[in-house]
Amino acid sequence: MSAGLAVPDILFLAPDVAFPAAEAAGPTVQLLPSAGEVGDVGEVVAEQLVELAGAALIGLGALSGALLATRAALAGTQLLAEAAVRAAEAQRQRAEDRERARCVEEL
Repeated sequence: MSAGLAVPDILFLAPDVAFPAAEAAGPTVQLLPSAGEVGDVGEVVAEQLVELAGAALIGLGALSGALLATRAALAGTQLLAEAAVRAAEAQRQRAEDRERARCVEEL
């Protein structure tokens, strides 16, 4: 058998909240490097951006290929559906022709 315990205490319900001091509450400001300091870092960032752009283009190429394959599959499905409709119409027409021929033979 289980039992429960409830303690109605205001300290138990309210969490302890602490605020930072007023001096530390503001955002920290960092100065941007000058053009001379950016040299090597800028080259590294540019190389990384080129690599990321290349990967993005490869991904877009793959998506484009998938889209083309999907469109081709859809066109093929539409052709098959149209062929099935034509085959069903031809089968219905043959059945009607046989029924007419049977009626003519009975006369």
